[in-house]
Amino acid sequence: MAQPQPAPQPGLNRDAWLLPFPKEPADTFVRDGVRKGSLVTRDECEAGAVRDRARVVFVEAMGRGACIRYHLSADAFPDKTAAVYLPGDKGGFRVVARNAQYELTPEELIPRPNQPAKETADLARRIGDPDRNQNFARAMASRLRMPAILVSRPGTDGSSGWVALRRTRWEVEIVNRALDAIKARHGVDKLHLVGQSGGGHLVGALSSLRNDVACAVAGSAPLSFDPRSYYLSDKLPEPQRFFNPADQAAAIAARKGLRLMLVTDGRDSRVFVDGQAQFVRALAKFGGRAPQFFVSAGDALSHGVTAYSLAALRSCIEGKPDDEIGVELARMNAQVLENRLKASREREAREKQSRESEKPDASASPSEPALAPDRL
Repeated sequence: MAQPQPAPQPGLNRDAWLLPFPKEPADTFVRDGVRKGSLVTRDECEAGAVRDRARVVFVEAMGRGACIRYHLSADAFPDKTAAVYLPGDKGGFRVVARNAQYELTPEELIPRPNQPAKETADLARRIGDPDRNQNFARAMASRLRMPAILVSRPGTDGSSGWVALRRTRWEVEIVNRALDAIKARHGVDKLHLVGQSGGGHLVGALSSLRNDVACAVAGSAPLSFDPRSYYLSDKLPEPQRFFNPADQAAAIAARKGLRLMLVTDGRDSRVFVDGQAQFVRALAKFGGRAPQFFVSAGDALSHGVTAYSLAALRSCIEGKPDDEIGVELARMNAQVLENRLKASREREAREKQSRESEKPDASASPSEPALAPDRL
């Protein structure tokens, strides 16, 4: 007897969202708000901007809107040109795909080799500060000698959205449209882009979509993903699929007037250098190029290279050749290493002094405890 055949399954709705998108507003300056994500309407976006005296644009892409906050160094753009900074990921979360859905898990709850996971996570910690972002925009403008804009990425630093959608086509398109809205509002024609880590991914992605970008610097950026990755799979609907800049190498190579650079620490433990090298090779196949400058980040993860990226952007804006930029970054790198060595020696000296002060004084009477010099 023939077995009954299962009923055919309906095809996947490419416009559907497999993940439980946020359903209410949240404070994305706080870690818990970043974890949950934030959904606001256009009216709520505008009302919040008035209440907080913030600059925002409300944009939509792929059926979802976002209220994107940004900070200007100044209100005027004399040359109709601005430098835009796109920050890295925030909050310390890892996106895990289970049962065709995303789960956003605090990193400290994920077991690591020789390091047990914590039982609870600190979700009340504030991880963003609008005043600090405003000051960063001003300092960036001073360094680059031109107006600067810091754009808060979806789901962080006062922008609505969800960090679980970082690196996806939705995030790329939302930021792309936010830049269009900011340009139109402030009369800007040309952009220079710089980004760190996940923000650097956006620099690579936007370079394939925009015709108004002159200089672009991607620092510690994930620019090429394994094609076997779940996040590139057709099992995911289009908005949630990763945007892979390496797949857009032909479009980037064809951009007239674009000068794209990479800043990398070869020991980066967050974003591995191989992915960036693959991106460079992909560009070369289509006659494009992206010089890669290797530096020492100076932090525990060998990841934070924003200072170098801003220096490279400034030199690019000034029209300096690649070899001269390389010399300048090498000089910065030498200074960073010298400062680290100096700090290490000072720390060792303090520790030695502390140990010496704790030793018993041989000249003291055996019946009396020796006193440290600072207590005499």
